[in-house]
Amino acid sequence: MSYIPLLLPRAVAVTRPLTADGLHAVIASIGLLDPYNFLRPGSPSDLALHRFATGAARTDDADAVLDFTIALEALQHG
Repeated sequence: MSYIPLLLPRAVAVTRPLTADGLHAVIASIGLLDPYNFLRPGSPSDLALHRFATGAARTDDADAVLDFTIALEALQHG
C-alpha cells in the first residue's frame, strides 16, 4: 500500500513589513483573546485555542495533526 505523506509548511515564505494599521490589527486581535486561558484551559473554547496554538508550534507533523484534531473536537463541544 502506498501513501502520500502529509506535508505541513513550517513558515510562510512571503513576508511584508508591519504597518501602523497592521500593528493596530494585531493589538485588536490580542484584545479578542483576553477572555481565553491558554495556560490552564478551563472551557472547551480555551482548550481549542490552546491546542491550536500548540499544534502551530509543533515541529513534528504527527503531533501537530493530533493537536489540531483535539482543537476541532473541543470546538464541537463548546
